[in-house]
Amino acid sequence: MRSSKALPEDAWRFALGVLLDLPPFYGKWAQRQEAEDVASFLGVKLPESPFERARLSDLVTLSKARTAHVLFAHVAAAFERDMREPKGWNDARMQVRFLWEDPTPQQAAYLLLLEKLGQDDKGSYRLSEAEEQAVAAHRGDDAEGEPAA
Repeated sequence: MRSSKALPEDAWRFALGVLLDLPPFYGKWAQRQEAEDVASFLGVKLPESPFERARLSDLVTLSKARTAHVLFAHVAAAFERDMREPKGWNDARMQVRFLWEDPTPQQAAYLLLLEKLGQDDKGSYRLSEAEEQAVAAHRGDDAEGEPAA
């Protein structure tokens, strides 16, 4: 996302959809006011001291050309945080259940979008083995990796 080229339309439309629909995980993430992932995605260095608080809007270049990148980084950070958290308890295994065992359709759509963007960018990103397992049920019969309609 630090690239100077335009963000693909699929990516900014996806991010805009999340902002318009405001799914619960996004509001939960926003309430935490965590800026680390967004800053990392945008190549911005935050203060190292936990006592020095900086507004991300003061550190990020907010040009018209970069607006879509900033928007997507914000939404991506919320998804990444949501997918790192345990999703509940698996009684059969007596252990925590994570995303990979049962991703939401929205989480799967995000991962499939990342996969598509990576393929479109000459293979710059590939899903991990765990991510592949997570989206397998959401691929449908389409060999191109698009989610089933």
